[in-house]
Amino acid sequence: ADLLAPARERQGELGTYRALADPALAAEHQQLAPDRGQPDLDPQDLIDELGLDLGVVAEFQAVAVRFGLKEKYILDLISGMEMDLEKHDYQTFQELEKYCYHVAGTVGLLCNQIFGFQDERTERYALLLGTAFQLTNILRDVGSDAQRGRVYLPVEEMKTFHYTREELLAGRRSESFLQLMEFEAARADGYFQRANQCLSLQERKRLAAANIMSEVYYSLLQKLRRQQFPVFGNKVTLSKWDKMKILWRTQCQKVF
Repeated sequence: ADLLAPARERQGELGTYRALADPALAAEHQQLAPDRGQPDLDPQDLIDELGLDLGVVAEFQAVAVRFGLKEKYILDLISGMEMDLEKHDYQTFQELEKYCYHVAGTVGLLCNQIFGFQDERTERYALLLGTAFQLTNILRDVGSDAQRGRVYLPVEEMKTFHYTREELLAGRRSESFLQLMEFEAARADGYFQRANQCLSLQERKRLAAANIMSEVYYSLLQKLRRQQFPVFGNKVTLSKWDKMKILWRTQCQKVF
């Protein structure tokens, strides 16, 4: 069996969506699509061959037109999805930060456009918060990602803390691992702090959804730290009660 077939199929689908978003990208898509020995395959041929349901794309297109979503952000988000198919480790934090922008920062920037906040400070808030969210996700999912052969912890920093890829894949929680994870968590914490400094409390209250998600993710990050990163077993989550308290607290902030 061809174990890479599902990934190549996803690459073909993503390439099709890129071509639909911008016909000028059709040539680039041809390089991303699986090699079927068919030259000059246009987007409609790819749609038919992959059997794609483009209803969601049509609905998204309507939203994009309504809110004037920037094409660059959409294409950058798709590039992030492609990175997950093509790249399984990151040598430096600079590489990882770029990935965080593509898969999370772009989402924040698109949400800003929908919510009607497009000034420089809210853009920086979205980028920093998106990176904070993604770094938290990475820390929470270290174990499950490793089982799929994906290592998002920067190789350079793993070497600094004398923790190997082999140890990670084996699920070893050594002192080196704990030090590495605390280092990464402190960095994520810094992104939360810098994001909050971009806007006043009153301005953050106006971004209610982002404010609630920030509280949820920050609480998750702190829970991981308190429990010393139990990431090789069941996924660490917040209870419904924890989430209700966060919702209540943020709603009270809006009122007062």
